[in-house]
Amino acid sequence: MSDAPPPPTTTTSPDVPADVPADLLTELGAAREQVAEGVRQEERRRRAVRQLDAALRRTEETTAVLAAETADVAVLEGLSAGRLWSQLRGTRDDDLRRERAEQQRAEVAAARALADQRAVEAELEAVRTRLDRLRGGPARLERARVAVEQWLVERGDETGRALATLAEEVGTLQDRQRELAEAAEAAGHAAGALAHAHDRLDSAHGWSSYDTFFGGGMIGDAMKYNRLDDAQRAIVEADAALAHLARELADVDRVGVGHIGVSPGQQVFDVFFDNIISDWNVRRRIQDSLERVRRGRHQVDEVRRDLDAARREADAELLGLAQRRDTLLGRAGA
Repeated sequence: MSDAPPPPTTTTSPDVPADVPADLLTELGAAREQVAEGVRQEERRRRAVRQLDAALRRTEETTAVLAAETADVAVLEGLSAGRLWSQLRGTRDDDLRRERAEQQRAEVAAARALADQRAVEAELEAVRTRLDRLRGGPARLERARVAVEQWLVERGDETGRALATLAEEVGTLQDRQRELAEAAEAAGHAAGALAHAHDRLDSAHGWSSYDTFFGGGMIGDAMKYNRLDDAQRAIVEADAALAHLARELADVDRVGVGHIGVSPGQQVFDVFFDNIISDWNVRRRIQDSLERVRRGRHQVDEVRRDLDAARREADAELLGLAQRRDTLLGRAGA
């Protein structure tokens, strides 16, 4: 019988092409092991966190018991009503021995609980250190898979051509995701600007009503004009946000929301005369602006829902492409 060692076993699947470079497969295997070890260490971390929570509670409980037992001993050792009552009953020495024994047991329990806590803390720190070294595993595995993918694409067989087509589709979808995210961010900014404009207009409407129906006087006039200036600035800011949103929506083939103010360079609330006629006109224009802002907020809310749906759809498409890529790479052992 020959004493020669058996030939080494391969760790690749039967579908792996025989000419895949060994260095690519070696790196792929190492990256997979790093990822797997990271998963194991993360489970250890979660378990250690749960154990530490329990250990901290136990330390707190035993420390409280020790404090209570120490206080009981102090009562019997000092000049207190408890000591006098024990002396009168003739049981002070027995009571003191019992309380000291209970204090010692509490000291042991508290020390053990603290030691357990320290041990779990050390375990958790070690796991976290290990995880810090393993965090690059997913990125390393992706790089290794990309290397195999590029080799297959360059080889130009059926799998390589399919992977190349998938890569183009993924790039297109990722660009769309980025544009949808930018549009969603612009929509969120527009929603905030419209909410602020609504708040400023609502305040101006209140002071305008006070000035119109209750003869606000100099203070009422001053407050009204101040609120009108605030509302004017808020509307300008909201219109700027809506204009930016329209540009971002155009990138994703969607129509923007119209402006809520008037033509650039004009004032929303021009007031030339402080009388009942101008008061009524200003109040009416505030109400009109409020209505436009409400419509704008409703439209922006619809835009945000539409963008959220589009982003979810793009995510689902990317997931499908990733699964197809995994299938193709799996045939090559990656």
